[in-house]
Amino acid sequence: VESLVAVLEANDPYTGGHSIRVAAYVKELALRLNLSPGEVEKVELAAFLHDIGKVGVPSHVLNKPAHFDRKEFDVIREHPVIGYEVLSKIEGMEEIAQVVRHHHERYDGQGYPDGLSGNEIPLGSRILCVADTFDALVTDRIYSKGRPILEALDEISHHSGTQFDPQVVDVLEQYVGKEKNDLMRMSH
Repeated sequence: VESLVAVLEANDPYTGGHSIRVAAYVKELALRLNLSPGEVEKVELAAFLHDIGKVGVPSHVLNKPAHFDRKEFDVIREHPVIGYEVLSKIEGMEEIAQVVRHHHERYDGQGYPDGLSGNEIPLGSRILCVADTFDALVTDRIYSKGRPILEALDEISHHSGTQFDPQVVDVLEQYVGKEKNDLMRMSH
């Protein structure tokens, strides 16, 4: 896993730190959703590797300092399938490959690559989708400044039931709320 993440970081330096943060969020959400220890480990591994398919995306597209045009976005949209193809060839990674493949599906069926909806989407992918989006919203990127945590949470909550699984969003709200309260208590 570390070797695969190192390959990805060589092509997209942002993704390494992103993958580590997303894996931490995924682990917390999976634990709060009462997944078994084995399932928590699988979804956490999928989080570390969720963007491995970006090795198949040209670096001039990945590192573009502006939003993607339609053609570039179509290239970026291939990364879950490329990631699936890479990981599914590794013995024992089949379930993790499925989580990676479906981490851009939407709860309402409007996502990609397969247009799955609701519980058709693996739970690990639904968790990963929320964690991935949360980190993308709160982190500075080449083309955008990170948003405050509560603003990012409001954005995700606004798309609960359409883009995101409402149960996972509820758990993120509880998790972020607890962390915020803990930080506020520590600062007094």
